[in-house]
Amino acid sequence: MILRNPVLSIRRRFCGYSCLGVCLFGLVFSLSGLRAEDILKSNFESSVAKDNPWSGVNGAGLITVIPGSQPAVDNEGKTLNTTFAPSVAVGDLNGDGLPDLVIADPKGYFWFFPNSGTLTVPKFTFGEIMPVWLGSASNEADYGEGGCDNVIPRLQLVDANGDGKKPDLLVGNYSGRLFYIPNRGSASNPDFRVSPGNLSEYMIKTRKDGLLWCNFLAPCLCKWFGANLFDMIMGDGSYSANSIYLYANHGDPTRPIFNEDGMTKIIPGMGREHLTPAVVDWNNDGKPDIIAGERLGYINLFLNTSTDEKTPTFDEGKHLTIAGKDQFGDMTAVTVCDLTGNKLPNLIISNNKGEIFYAQNTGKLGAPVFNTLTPMIGKNPFPQILRPIGWGDYSPNNPSGLSGIPWESLNGAGVGIPYGVPYELLVCTNASVEPGFTPPPNTPFKNALRYYVQPNKNVYFPQTYYPSGDPLFDDRHGIHYSSGFALKEGTPYHVSFWVRSNGPIRNLAYHIAGDWGNDTENYEHPTMGSTISASNGWTKIEETVQFDWQKDPNKQKSPHAQVGVTLWFDFNGQGNIYLDDVTISEEAPPP
Repeated sequence: MILRNPVLSIRRRFCGYSCLGVCLFGLVFSLSGLRAEDILKSNFESSVAKDNPWSGVNGAGLITVIPGSQPAVDNEGKTLNTTFAPSVAVGDLNGDGLPDLVIADPKGYFWFFPNSGTLTVPKFTFGEIMPVWLGSASNEADYGEGGCDNVIPRLQLVDANGDGKKPDLLVGNYSGRLFYIPNRGSASNPDFRVSPGNLSEYMIKTRKDGLLWCNFLAPCLCKWFGANLFDMIMGDGSYSANSIYLYANHGDPTRPIFNEDGMTKIIPGMGREHLTPAVVDWNNDGKPDIIAGERLGYINLFLNTSTDEKTPTFDEGKHLTIAGKDQFGDMTAVTVCDLTGNKLPNLIISNNKGEIFYAQNTGKLGAPVFNTLTPMIGKNPFPQILRPIGWGDYSPNNPSGLSGIPWESLNGAGVGIPYGVPYELLVCTNASVEPGFTPPPNTPFKNALRYYVQPNKNVYFPQTYYPSGDPLFDDRHGIHYSSGFALKEGTPYHVSFWVRSNGPIRNLAYHIAGDWGNDTENYEHPTMGSTISASNGWTKIEETVQFDWQKDPNKQKSPHAQVGVTLWFDFNGQGNIYLDDVTISEEAPPP
């Protein structure tokens, strides 16, 4: 792909308001003329009421976390962008004797839902975001290439290091990495803080040479061989190799060692894919069996037929029927737990719609019975937001209206929200939802886009962090216009918008990125824009911009080639940004 910079022309109109402009790849010139046509006009008078996604509970009271997707191969062998299910773990994290929930959403966030009910009737309110992010790291030399977000974590809560009733985290992700995150807190105050600049500190090699051998890992620790060490069952999501493996632990409680020397394939995929295994003695015969969700939505049970624990064997498996159903939504994940104190293997089931269900066992040991499938409920503490139409949806797989686009999101593909907490939340405000709000002076508008950092309401995980020293992710936020539009080469355009801010804001800028070309050899990706100033009062920014590519005698270009364009604003800091009447218009030629 050939990448060339355009010759960009920018002229800024001050219009009686203070502003500072620095153009990228540009030359300043002067034009006069009236706006002939609005190419883009967003004054935020139209919005859509949506649930605030940062409570982990939707307006219907159902526990619902952030969606995420990655490419996966379907039954026909085609690679498709596939939405995955959240992963649920159960354990007492706050020392009150009640089983709590930790949910890893496919995007990559970890949520803590404390149980405020009883031993027989669980009760969950809203989720707290935990300061754990296992996406792209600053130290790529240690971590290697990997996803920034949509890391599809599969997790388990288990006291892996044997330090008492204080569960740790075991996590596998889509890139094929395995993480052990110790709980450095106490029985009543968990602490899972992870340094994003050194994720290699938490990684467990699954090969002696450190290479990755598969992807979409789904780990489960268990004392398979009856020793004091945890061994590991592993689901592998690689295409045509979706099997379940047993790893014997050759390490110690604080640093387990799992590699090819102790690896055995115990259950072949046999056409099943993206198996998410858990270990349970299903028929109460004293031998560990395996239950696993899969891509097509079945829950598979594999009974242990071994006569020697050192040589595990299993039957061919069967689909479980729960509440009269045998399919529970694509990319099903399953957790064996006991939230209701019946001391039986109950199940939590999740799917790629984000639905999370509890299946209570009403049978007896060795003969499970499941007659009900109950949605997991909570309580949303946040009012609905008004989401501005066309803003924030930088990816078709991000329906929640979130934003936070790093620099490589130039053409709307988007690589995701920066790691760390608190996170950004995009809100369209008006006088009725924000006391004291006033629109720009002498305008007919009532609404505006407000972009701010969601206040941290956590109790157990109040820590917040953003990686420092990494220019890509150092406290940078972005607001993205997701609806497509096009500009013509060699044509001047008038860009205008109202802006104001409060709180700590730095380096506020807007950017227009173009994509032009008829094939991969003649592809251009020009970017232009400028820094802008903002204060507590509204400021009107007006500029004239123009795409003009450097001439190349080997290319035949139309003087009015259409350019697919993306517009976004970004800044550093954790204050508030307000925008209104964002307009791009073609300027009429001078008389």
